[in-house]
Amino acid sequence: MSTKTAVVTGGAGFVGSHISDALKNEDWTVIVLDNLSSGKESNLSDKIELEIFDITKDNVETIFRKIKPDKIFHTAAQISVNKSTKNPFYDAKQNIIGTIKVLDAIRIIGKGIEPFVFLSTGGAIYGNTDKFPVNENTYPNPESPYAISKFSAENYVQYYRRNYSLNTSIIRPANIYGPRQDPNGEAGVVAIFIKAMLLEKKVNIFGKGDNIRDYIHVKDIVKGCILASELSYKGPINLGTGKGTTVLELFNYLSKNCNYNSSPNFIKERPSDVKSITLDCSLAQKVLNWSPNIDLEEGLKNTIKWFENYSENFN
Repeated sequence: MSTKTAVVTGGAGFVGSHISDALKNEDWTVIVLDNLSSGKESNLSDKIELEIFDITKDNVETIFRKIKPDKIFHTAAQISVNKSTKNPFYDAKQNIIGTIKVLDAIRIIGKGIEPFVFLSTGGAIYGNTDKFPVNENTYPNPESPYAISKFSAENYVQYYRRNYSLNTSIIRPANIYGPRQDPNGEAGVVAIFIKAMLLEKKVNIFGKGDNIRDYIHVKDIVKGCILASELSYKGPINLGTGKGTTVLELFNYLSKNCNYNSSPNFIKERPSDVKSITLDCSLAQKVLNWSPNIDLEEGLKNTIKWFENYSENFN
């Protein structure tokens, strides 16, 4: 058994389970903390230990003392912009209070956890801007409770780093897609579209379909998170492709590859949605020696194939 232990909060979820797999492949002992409110035990291999645990309710310090982790990847979060506008209290509890509880447990325990990696958001945190792609020097202008909560959590990460000398890294990912993304929620347009297309159901597009997003494959995000865990960089780091794709372009590409012949159903635009965003990832290339490996066409094809083989995820 490995002598290196990593904790992944929210590790039964989409991104967290991929981080867990990558760490396990590097011979880490991986312990997932997840309350399974949105994550699935089926996302985890039997070589990864699952502790059913709610970071907002349970004693984080106690479980960290028990596990003695060498690294912590904090991916547990409420991720839906739409849900955050309907229930900002719940969103703040999950994304702000949950993060503070993890940070404070590390503070109390003291040295030994090197470092804490926080998965923030780059797709929402910058808000609407006329500068593309956006770099980390652009001050965030969060326009939804979800983006506000993630930016608030980032500030707590920086506070604990400054005042308690915690080794931390903050990752701001673009719009992540890939295998295991939940197609049943309100976040994750790629998974939602694929599910509807494979079931030959109507696909809803908010607005005119001209909103622009920077889509990045989950494996590229995982690579960046693990590199960041070896660095402990003082500021946030964008991870994206720098390339923009409209929702309608995404729909057309997926339609072709899912053999879907219906037109989209255009519905009222959501006011909290960012109009356009792409991320400048020059800093990640410089400090992490990171760049994305999977282009959108290749990534969407392997995502469609995964959903075709795992149709139980439609339930």
